[in-house]
Parts: sequence; C-alpha cells; structure tokens
Amino acid sequence: AMEGIGEPTYETRTVTALFKMLANAEDTRTRIINDLEGKTVEIVLPNDLNHYMIGRVHIAGVGLRISDELLVTIECLPWRYARNEVVISVASSQNKIHHEWWNRGRRLVVPEITIEGPDAVFTVNGETIVLGQGTHLSSALAIPGYGKISLAASGGAFIVQYREAIL
Repeated sequence: AMEGIGEPTYETRTVTALFKMLANAEDTRTRIINDLEGKTVEIVLPNDLNHYMIGRVHIAGVGLRISDELLVTIECLPWRYARNEVVISVASSQNKIHHEWWNRGRRLVVPEITIEGPDAVFTVNGETIVLGQGTHLSSALAIPGYGKISLAASGGAFIVQYREAIL
C-alpha cells in the first residue's frame, strides 16, 4: 500500500518493558497506570539518542488484580524522527538565489515554509510557486528521502523547517 506522495507504508514497531514492583508499591503502580495508559508518548532509545519514536501505551493487567509486575507495551509508528528539526533561514533578496535543501532521512518531507515579509517566489523544475506572508506546506517543494530539492528563490525573507525520519 502507498500513502502520501508515493510513500510506502510500514508495519508498526512494538516496545515492551517489564517493571518489577516492590512490595507495598500500590500507589506507584496506580500512578504509572493513570499517567501512561492509553497516552501517546515519545520514546528515545538508549542506542539512538538522536531520534525518537511515537507510540501509544498499553499496560497489561490494568484491572482489579494486584501484581508485582507491570507489562508496558508501546505500539509505535515505524519511523524514528530526528530530535532536532532542520531549520533554514533565508534573508530577503530581489535576485534569484540558488538553494539546495537536503533530506538525510529516509522519509519524504514536505517542509513548513514561513514567509516573513513580502511574497517569496520559488522556481523548481521550471515551475514557479509564489507564497505570501504566513506559514505554508507545498507538495511541490517536497524533499525525497535521502535526496535534495534544488530551487531558486527571491523576494521576502523566509524560514524553512522540517524533521527528517529514518526506519
């Protein structure tokens, strides 16, 4: 199956942790269940501190039964997202300036472009895109995974932001 702009879909990831509870730890157990069950969380794994995963928490045995163990399972999206966004800030210019925006992640990204002043004019593969003041998403400016987009820009100052993702 395909999603987005020709992007393949992948299966979810499962992260599991087993917590051994100390005797008389019912308050801690209840707090863990109340704080996490059903919530969406970001997880940073110790072997990859530069990325995070997003998933929904499920806790086994959330009933009346008191146990000395809690099994926490998190169903995560397949992607690991860069903890730091790519941010490119460009000053206004009346002349066309050549830019290359790189995506070092595997997933295609559509950057968020914020125009801070007068219209900015982008030329990509012979197509002209004019964006006015405000924040925009344009699939014409999508950056393929492990790739780049080459373009010329002129006009108002703008900021480009996107988050790379890997599997």
